[in-house]
Amino acid sequence: MSAFLEDVSSWYPAAATSSLSSATAAPADGVDRISALPDDILREVISRLPVRDGARTAALANRWRGLWRSTPLVLRDSDLLLESTLEDNAARDAAFAAVGRILADHPGPFRKVQLTCCEFGSRERELVEWVRLLAAKDVQDLVLLDVDDAAGELVHSLPADILSCTSLQRLFLSYWKFPYTSSDVIFPHLKKLGMQFTNMMDEDLDHMLACCPVLQVLALCLSKIPQRIHLHSQSLQCMLLWMYMAGELAVVDASCLQRLILWMTCNERESGDRPMLVKIHRAPKLRVLGYLEPRVHQLQIGNIVINDKTKESPSSIVPSVKILALKVNFCASKEVNMLPSFLRCFPNVETLHIESSIIGVATGSHHAKFWREVLPVECLKSHVKKIVIHNFRVDRNEFEFLKFIAKGARKLQDLVLVLTKEISASEHQVAAVNIQLALRICSWPWAEGFKMTLMGTTDDHAPAFLRASNLSDKAAAFTAVGRILADHRGPFRKVHLTCCEFGSRQRELVQWARLLAAKGVQELLLFDVDDPAQPRVQPLPADILSCASLQYLTLGCWRFPCTSCWRFPCTSTDVVFPYLKKLSMQHTNMRDEDLDHMLSCSPVLEILALILSQFPGRIRLRSQSLKCMLLWMYFAEEVAVVDAPCLQRLILWMAWAGNLRDDHRPLMVKIHRAPNLSVLGFLEPSVHQLQIGNIVINAETKASPSSIVPSVKTLALKLCFDAFDEVKMLPSFLRCFPNVETLHIESSILSEATARPHAKFWLEVLPIECLKSHIKKIVIHKFRGGRNEFEFLRFIANGARKLQDLVLVMPKEISASFSGSVG
Repeated sequence: MSAFLEDVSSWYPAAATSSLSSATAAPADGVDRISALPDDILREVISRLPVRDGARTAALANRWRGLWRSTPLVLRDSDLLLESTLEDNAARDAAFAAVGRILADHPGPFRKVQLTCCEFGSRERELVEWVRLLAAKDVQDLVLLDVDDAAGELVHSLPADILSCTSLQRLFLSYWKFPYTSSDVIFPHLKKLGMQFTNMMDEDLDHMLACCPVLQVLALCLSKIPQRIHLHSQSLQCMLLWMYMAGELAVVDASCLQRLILWMTCNERESGDRPMLVKIHRAPKLRVLGYLEPRVHQLQIGNIVINDKTKESPSSIVPSVKILALKVNFCASKEVNMLPSFLRCFPNVETLHIESSIIGVATGSHHAKFWREVLPVECLKSHVKKIVIHNFRVDRNEFEFLKFIAKGARKLQDLVLVLTKEISASEHQVAAVNIQLALRICSWPWAEGFKMTLMGTTDDHAPAFLRASNLSDKAAAFTAVGRILADHRGPFRKVHLTCCEFGSRQRELVQWARLLAAKGVQELLLFDVDDPAQPRVQPLPADILSCASLQYLTLGCWRFPCTSCWRFPCTSTDVVFPYLKKLSMQHTNMRDEDLDHMLSCSPVLEILALILSQFPGRIRLRSQSLKCMLLWMYFAEEVAVVDAPCLQRLILWMAWAGNLRDDHRPLMVKIHRAPNLSVLGFLEPSVHQLQIGNIVINAETKASPSSIVPSVKTLALKLCFDAFDEVKMLPSFLRCFPNVETLHIESSILSEATARPHAKFWLEVLPIECLKSHIKKIVIHKFRGGRNEFEFLRFIANGARKLQDLVLVMPKEISASFSGSVG
């Protein structure tokens, strides 16, 4: 749904920030190289300027005089209000008059026209004339918002000439009454249609769908007319109802429909006696559906109305749906009773989203008996791989549903519980239950295979799927694992050993490593859980290096064997893991030279994760295949990207200097050669020393070709805005990454703060290239409303010319005092 909403949101205009006044000075030799460009390129440049500046280009020189008029028009009336506030009536009247002149004077065609600031009110004559001009000059993308009374639901009549805009490809309307439709072909090229607070007769929508042969996306938002929505379309791919009240939504014949999104929809009458009918007759390609709510929706498939007694049959299912979203109150018996019936209607669902609601009539009873008596559900038994429960409240009835999942979801790989903000002390209970469920879920594939082996019905040559966490008795598990590894012929597709306590069982461990290598293990997860509270590393058998078939390796609580002098028993090759793609090590010690050797001898390694450790202390990345490197809660002296041409992400999360007793010894982060590095962070000025090439970055470092990493697009930093030593480093860090488009900053309070304001510092900071020309989104995490944080926001407001989104994520402890600081 998020991808679709982003697409819809793109119809809203974004305030342009570029201006001719910000153009750089002419070159010293006086040659006008821009004017020497071909006309097509100049027209493209003009089309990207705000309309005010685009028209002014005609005054530059004779070369430019006719270019604006011959460029397809891009008009946003918001561009005409940049020098005044939206509340300035005189400025709005001037903008209205300017829009009229532009529409009349420009010969067309009109590529994009977005009118979102004009108050039409009694200006119906001008509106009619504008719509005629839009139709005559082939407008392609039109956003039309009447803001005369945007706070209420007052709608004005849209001129019928809008139906003459046959060139339209995208249309978004807000606060209008749609005209009566009568022509055969209304919008022959229209692909996307969005209507917000726009009234339309039922028959007009039917006619629109029939007369828009290439319409792909339809969005109806914040309205209740039309009341009966019947989808007859051979082109429609996505339908969105958002905060909409309708009596009926019927997918009658939509052969291309892939997504049907219902978000906060209901009947106009909110009584439970009259639900909103959701009918699905013919939608052979429908893949995404939801949120269906038993409380407010009545589902009908074909001619069958779904109720809690409905049995699965070919005429009551939609087999194409792969992603299903439901919203249920687990304490409401009527809604819980409907849940299995809804699931049976979609037997091939692979991803299931359920929002746990508190809206509705709660019975207060527990539903354990109900879930025990529910017959197996096909989608859970055979297809569902991922379940996400949103707004999880740690309620007893929610846990009963989780038990039902654990019993029947045999293909489940991911179970995600998204907790509500109110959950506090009970979070440990959720974690415990989640772990128990994970253990049970992990046991199913192996347990089923073991039963088949006992019955003599399985193929002994099938790849083994083994997890040591299947058995509650660890001693018995250890013995069983040894027998399985010895008896099964292999190959071993996946072996997870997470519950075995090796301790003094080194002989068995060595034998297991040899069996894993001999039988072609592909994925290995190996944890020594001798004492999880105080992890103690033990030597890992050198035979692990003989597992040449490994593709995924995860190690926990081990001391890695020496690799520099290792040779395979049957060959003299230096390749340790020729097929290894992902390597993760937690609480695992490794010598610096062994990591260097591993990287050089793993030719297809793409992901390396080092977690909760401090060895190796010097990490030097030399790899022609590595794409992602993660250091998480790690102590190191140095992280150096020496030569990593494929590296895309370097993630440092709570990565500190290796010597905790020396507060003045930072973790060195060196970047020498990483031409494809696009994501970097979190860099912390208080604990990291950044070096690019041979240049150590400090507060006085100026941007130069040898001190920048131009490939980085997403940068994350962590600093205390009250610590002046850290604030001074922020501009220098930003100058090192001139092409950053997304910037994350976590506001910290861990450092020793000076508590003095830094307004003067920010006033004296020279322009920064990434802020001036590239950054589109800035997210400040843990924003506390401090004075120095606001000084940085002012600096952003003055310098970030391309900024589209500024997100302030506040910590939980922020209280009512924040509003005072904002004021």
